[in-house]
Amino acid sequence: MIAENAMSKSPTKSQILICGVSLEIGNYTKFIKSSDCGEIDDLLSRLEMLSKIGEIFQRSTNTTFLYFHRSLAQVYFESAFEDYPLERVEYFLECLEDGAKFLKNAKHCDSEDLKLNFREEIQQLIQDLIIEKLCTQIENDLRIDVHSHQNETIGELELRLFTIPKKSKSSPAIPLPNQDVALRNRQWLEMKPFKIAGIVFDLKHKVEKYLEKTFYNLTAVALHDGETYAKMRQLAKHRYSLDFSPTKLPYMTIDQGLDVLMIMKNIHVFVSNYNYDLNEQMFIEKTGKNRSLNVMHVQQVVNSIKTHGAGIVNSAVNYAYQFLKKKFHIFSQFLFDDQIKCQLIKEIRYYRDSIDELNQMVRF
Repeated sequence: MIAENAMSKSPTKSQILICGVSLEIGNYTKFIKSSDCGEIDDLLSRLEMLSKIGEIFQRSTNTTFLYFHRSLAQVYFESAFEDYPLERVEYFLECLEDGAKFLKNAKHCDSEDLKLNFREEIQQLIQDLIIEKLCTQIENDLRIDVHSHQNETIGELELRLFTIPKKSKSSPAIPLPNQDVALRNRQWLEMKPFKIAGIVFDLKHKVEKYLEKTFYNLTAVALHDGETYAKMRQLAKHRYSLDFSPTKLPYMTIDQGLDVLMIMKNIHVFVSNYNYDLNEQMFIEKTGKNRSLNVMHVQQVVNSIKTHGAGIVNSAVNYAYQFLKKKFHIFSQFLFDDQIKCQLIKEIRYYRDSIDELNQMVRF
């Protein structure tokens, strides 16, 4: 009766123990057939196994042994960078985390020191075998793409990146160079952050910091390459979803003087305030607010082209053309005015009547 009441409830460890003890006390083997006794024993053993299913899974999936075989991690990471599915890499990292949990039971030395050494060892392997390779491949991919479109401005780059091309059956989409490598790198960056000995490790954040530091240092060394690295930032954001903090560095050298880009935006002010010196081949400001006058020399144009790229030449020509087109339109409208037209007719009549006296020259 006690055994029956115990098994009428959920088969917990205590209930199974009560059932087994009550059967032994009642000497059930004398009152029950041997075949039924075997079935009862088998059923109780299965119920006991079911009640310990959590412990069985934990014991079966325990990978603390990897702590004593850490050399496998180096071999695994070397092979996993290009070949293995990233889901397996995540599982392997979780297995390494079991080794860090195992160190809590250390008695011969401080467990925190062991965890720190283990963490530094695994992080160094990830840094050398995954992060450095990943950063190098992404940086090379960005450089090749940007330098292959060297004459593009940032606006043209954004237009190329964010404009969705129309699908056409006759002209299939052209794949990117090294598309497989780029897709593999993107998969690495989309990998979720993982723990190593209790510390969260984010691959995407590591790559962002590396590229941000590289772009900043190279821009600071050569400011005329600022636009190139700005385009690389924009491309990295579009292709790999990387986010960078603003560099806040100027895109020009200190001795650059006037910038062609600023002149284009205010070309009407430049035309009205500057004269051209044919001897020195430069533009000189007519009057200034202080004792100095601004000068636009050939070197300033060269510096602007280095800063913004050769594509600025086409933009400058277009700005100048639009400005001249507008001025000529105003001039043509001015000539159609009645007063101006009458004055011109008088001048023409006078010239025809006095052509011999003027020696065929128009007076001013």
